[in-house]
Amino acid sequence: MKITTAAFTIRTLITTCFLSSFVMYSQTQVTKKPLVITSDSLPGSGEVNWINPTNGLDSNKVYTTDTLTPANPRSAYLKATGFGFALSSNSIITGISFQAIGHCSLPTSNTNVTAYTKLIKNGIIQSADSIGSSGDITINRKGSTDTWITFGGCDSLWKNKWTYQDINNSNFGAAYYVIISAGGIGGIGDVTVSIDAVKMTVCYTTTTGIGTLSQSSLSRMIYPNPTSGMIYLSNQDKYQVSVYDECGKKAYQANLEGAQNLDLSFLANGFYNVAVISGNESYNQKLIIRK
Repeated sequence: MKITTAAFTIRTLITTCFLSSFVMYSQTQVTKKPLVITSDSLPGSGEVNWINPTNGLDSNKVYTTDTLTPANPRSAYLKATGFGFALSSNSIITGISFQAIGHCSLPTSNTNVTAYTKLIKNGIIQSADSIGSSGDITINRKGSTDTWITFGGCDSLWKNKWTYQDINNSNFGAAYYVIISAGGIGGIGDVTVSIDAVKMTVCYTTTTGIGTLSQSSLSRMIYPNPTSGMIYLSNQDKYQVSVYDECGKKAYQANLEGAQNLDLSFLANGFYNVAVISGNESYNQKLIIRK
């Protein structure tokens, strides 16, 4: 169902005269494999380098491996770059996920094996970690069945800001590593981690101008705008409202029906995008929060 200014009315108290672009909103995700994988350890750190790291380029049951011991419990970074993303300049990054498929040996139940990932921005490994969705890579403790582990997601920016240039950069990527530790009474044993392949997914929104709204048209879209936190929606249909910050990170989402007051006062001062989806139609409008 198409949302019209008659069905979806938000009023404004803005008195200054200006023009604002009214845009179509859509969300997309793209998954790519890397072209480059290397093992990267800090000199003198005791980190254990991966053997044949390029075996992690393709999922073919030929593995890059790393054997960790109680004396050397941390692997080197398995760095994957060269994903070849080609996002357009109107892309707003909303989330990034990294996935690795593999398995590991686990000699004793006293050994924890935890996998982590840091993203690489412009060739520099960033500080924020993400722990694998499974908590570790030891789902298949008794065999060699491979399991995909996901780090991050379409709603995670890894405590960072990302532009389409960052994503398209050939040095954009991920640094995967593993640490073993004691998980109970008794000593821990050696663990061999085997990785078959990795991939990266980038989630983003794009906007396409579909016209220009005058002051009077805009006044029927947002009330009030700027706002101290409360906005009023008078749509009579079922719809989904999402609010994104300037970096494209989702700050709020709700499924609504009919006229509603939304309290966004928990958000910080700044510029936001309010996306409204009803049926097959979706629209996006800027919102200013000023307390």
